[in-house]
Amino acid sequence: MEHTCPHCQSNRIVTRNHARKTCGSLGTLAGASMAIRSVKLGTTIGRFFGPPGIVAGGLAGMAFAGISGAILGNSTGTKLGTMLDNNVLNNYLCLSCTRAFSKPSQVYEGDCFSHDDLEDEHEETQFPTTLN
Repeated sequence: MEHTCPHCQSNRIVTRNHARKTCGSLGTLAGASMAIRSVKLGTTIGRFFGPPGIVAGGLAGMAFAGISGAILGNSTGTKLGTMLDNNVLNNYLCLSCTRAFSKPSQVYEGDCFSHDDLEDEHEETQFPTTLN
């Protein structure tokens, strides 16, 4: 199945993915912000083991929660952004006519018909002119 532009029927189409990139970055930052809280928690737990425990606890909290939070935030943000790109924004860009659009038209081999076929069907339909 090949995608085509609904305006010029070109098949030179690219996806822009603006929301996916933006939401993925914001999700990474939000997840990484967990590192600050995790450092505080790690140092609090590490106080029971003295000064080396404070440093080790802070580093462990930052490494585990910060990195895993950033990965989880990026994953969630990317999924949300993909949903926005596909359903809300004009995510597709035609390189031939430079127009952006939501969903490309799909060309099916063997099932094509022209616009003239639709007009012929419409002309054959007659509606009553007076109401009884």
